[in-house]
Amino acid sequence: MKRLHWISLIFIALAFSSCDDQSEKIKASVPGYWAVETAFRDKQETQLLKGVFFQFNPDGTMSTNLPNITAENTGYEVKNNIIIQSGNNPMQYEVIGEPDSTLVLSMVISNTPFELHLKKGVPAATPLPEQDTIEVQE
Repeated sequence: MKRLHWISLIFIALAFSSCDDQSEKIKASVPGYWAVETAFRDKQETQLLKGVFFQFNPDGTMSTNLPNITAENTGYEVKNNIIIQSGNNPMQYEVIGEPDSTLVLSMVISNTPFELHLKKGVPAATPLPEQDTIEVQE
């Protein structure tokens, strides 16, 4: 009986360390700029979310232009395989698999399931504002 008790404790310890390990892998992989490559709404591919991005910063802040969730410099934390966005529009994103150059996020918005396949990249350059020119008259 004691042997079964010890085996159970070992399995429980392994399960908790596995969750912590997955959480640490996600924390290490997720910082950066991620742009939607493919999006699914209710398991059907959708073009609705083209142009959506997530910027996760190493300091625990993030920005996104996800419709109805738009947030700039709001906090986030990783617990197991869940990214929890804080702020005015709190949201939870489930990380599917292990992120490398591709990040797959699953979420529910207004009772509709979404799955986003994001590609790690560099944010698009912001165009510089047009400047007035001064013409020299001779």
